[in-house]
Amino acid sequence: MLIQKFLDDLLDASTPYWRSRWAAGPRPAHLARHVDRDPRMIRAVLPLLDRWEPRRLDEFLGCFVPEQAGRIADALVQHVDLEPAELESWVRGPLRGDVHQLLGCTMMHLWRDMFRDGSAPARAAASLGITGPAPHLSYHDDSVPPDLPFPSEARRAARDDFGLDPGHVDLLDPLHAMPAPVFAALSRFRLAGWPSDEAVLTALPASPGQPLTVALPAFARVACLTPEEIDGWLTMIAGVGPAPLPLDQIWRLCTPALAWRRVGVPAAVAPWCAAARLPPEEAEAMHRAGTLDPAGLRALALLSR
Repeated sequence: MLIQKFLDDLLDASTPYWRSRWAAGPRPAHLARHVDRDPRMIRAVLPLLDRWEPRRLDEFLGCFVPEQAGRIADALVQHVDLEPAELESWVRGPLRGDVHQLLGCTMMHLWRDMFRDGSAPARAAASLGITGPAPHLSYHDDSVPPDLPFPSEARRAARDDFGLDPGHVDLLDPLHAMPAPVFAALSRFRLAGWPSDEAVLTALPASPGQPLTVALPAFARVACLTPEEIDGWLTMIAGVGPAPLPLDQIWRLCTPALAWRRVGVPAAVAPWCAAARLPPEEAEAMHRAGTLDPAGLRALALLSR
């Protein structure tokens, strides 16, 4: 929790800015009630409104009790690389209405990659014997993602694209040439717009002792960010944070990075603006004037620890 408190404190320092962006609208009525109960939701909701139509987000969050709204928003922020309609299809179909299962369902991205015509959720649901959408949405902290099978089309793609025999594509064995969790995580980055699989592997933080089948799915939770954003925030946390960010906690970068993306300063500088407690409106003005100095921001960040 030390890392989360550190990141929260950085965002809290810019609360007037986030409030002003929220006040500028749009502010759906139901969503506004959630934010009134927990003003910290603003920085998670703002990036969502870049992707979600306000009424649709309002209706989606309205399916949950107020106490769960913050956790739902955090889950949705990690999936802003999915169109809202597609995300809802996955939640209501293969995930049986449980939003929490989004957080570990790496295999769904392999299905998305194989079937880009919008049929992936229905096909995946059928593979699990699910014949209709879940009538209700839920969030169960202790749930686990469904055991989605490896689609046969992906096995053919592995053979054609990588020259792998289908027997070398395995669900569990990390010694096989292309285990399914790796294949699926790379699919997510590919669909999120990353330039190449090599770029993903280059950006993957060092994780001694962790097999790629564990490390890459954990890293895939920040696929909605750019390599520059991930590197910038990790570098800043390692430099002035309480400790380097463990790979299994890297998803915590999504909200601060996406919130600061809205400010419009360069990805490499935004984390240092936050660490230096520079008001976002000042950072934006300095960027336009060409006076943002990374070295000076780092010095201010060290003084602000």
